[in-house]
Amino acid sequence: MGKTADPVAHVRRFVELHLPAIQAPGVAIGLTSRDDPLGVVTVGHANLPAREPVRPENRFQIGSISKSFTAIAVLQEHEAGRLDLHAPVTEYLPWFEVRSPSGPITLHHLLTHTAGLPTGRDFTGEGLHELWALRESEVGFAPGTRFHYSNAGYKALGLVLEAIAGQPWWELVRERILEPLHMASTDPITTPEGRGQSATGHVPPFDDRPRHPSMGLVPAPWVESATADGTICSTAADMCAYIRMLLSGGNPVLSGPSFALLVQPAAEDPEAPGEVYGYGMKTTTMDGRTSIGHTGSTVGFSAWMEMDPAEGVGVIVLANADANRGPAARFALRTLSAWSRDEPLPDIPDPAPLDHVDGAEDYAGTYRSEHGELALVADAGRLLLAGHGEPVAL
Repeated sequence: MGKTADPVAHVRRFVELHLPAIQAPGVAIGLTSRDDPLGVVTVGHANLPAREPVRPENRFQIGSISKSFTAIAVLQEHEAGRLDLHAPVTEYLPWFEVRSPSGPITLHHLLTHTAGLPTGRDFTGEGLHELWALRESEVGFAPGTRFHYSNAGYKALGLVLEAIAGQPWWELVRERILEPLHMASTDPITTPEGRGQSATGHVPPFDDRPRHPSMGLVPAPWVESATADGTICSTAADMCAYIRMLLSGGNPVLSGPSFALLVQPAAEDPEAPGEVYGYGMKTTTMDGRTSIGHTGSTVGFSAWMEMDPAEGVGVIVLANADANRGPAARFALRTLSAWSRDEPLPDIPDPAPLDHVDGAEDYAGTYRSEHGELALVADAGRLLLAGHGEPVAL
């Protein structure tokens, strides 16, 4: 098949078959090469109760993929000589006096999640009060010695940008990244005005128990936020323009040396083997191939951006729920990589049953507490809760 095959149609067939396993009402997947957009796949519903289909122009919240935009804005200030990546944060935010006995927290530490700061709150309207409260705390480890993902760190970077530039960080993102890349359908913050163009986010109906596919999904609350760690709303086509910039080494918004800093292997994530963090970007090595990207999630939305730099192709998966989007993203990227090499496209696998549990045998056994006991039984890839009646699939 190779380049005589249609990779966009191939990805569409995968998503149509696997949408129940993705566990989102709808998805928009953008596919691009380094030079040209290849297409957008939309499957499912933008609003589940209204049965409105996902359309290419629908916007989705991209969550922590926004961190790469913030990192680019920081690197632009570094290129202009207005910012030192290895200077203490207090040089730009004098009030940011988090106790760090072993040495100061630098911008490099914030960018690489090695500052020793807490994870922080995921969804806040603005981050100043959260960061001010950190003045009463101490770092969890010596800065630069470990990786611990921190939304708070990227909120602080947004305030650093504002202190240097004298304008909101999101205005910098719009002027210096979105406008040069012609990302006219992207908003750097979540606002009421943007709700009309957005897909509706969805969440499980109950927040007091683990999610199960049998519960279904309901519309999520609309959360408005303006922090530098994860508030950008975008479309699949606009995100493909962003991916083309990244596949082009940062051109036209970053120099080559700054792009190298963006994707540098700066900090290993001990909870994700094969994954190394740079400045707002992850590098992943899997099956002998290296990809770069980031993931994101917010209330009712999730996203997955991944690129194969060697083949010059990339994908963005946008979903209107906290979805299992990884398999779709990786299948789409494998499809584009094969297409770019003029090789046969990968076979579309049969979807696993919704009650399939990877490594079910590892969880099987009897669990006891002061409240009693329960038994979990592994059965052909399923995990069953065994009791006095019929076993229930988890």
